[in-house]
Amino acid sequence: MAKPTITPELIARFKAYHERNPAWGALHIVMEDGNVNDGDVDFCLEDAKKKGDTEGEALALILKGMSKTQRGSKKLHDGAYVRHPVTLPPAPFVQRPSDLA
Repeated sequence: MAKPTITPELIARFKAYHERNPAWGALHIVMEDGNVNDGDVDFCLEDAKKKGDTEGEALALILKGMSKTQRGSKKLHDGAYVRHPVTLPPAPFVQRPSDLA
């Protein structure tokens, strides 16, 4: 069986999944943590099935067909990465001693 090729279309599919799942959803341990062994992908696949995440399940099956090198490739990860904005709460107001005088 031939290994999947990392095409722009495949990267776009992973990117769309990441846009909907900022922490990578069921694929987290492979795509975020870099665990690329077969057992790691199997875990993702089972997690997606349990959650009813059909796209996560489909992408896990694609990852399952890839080599470990492909799963951890910079091309896949950088292409699919989405920078999610972080909103920090406002800093608490702190009075300086000089403001009290």
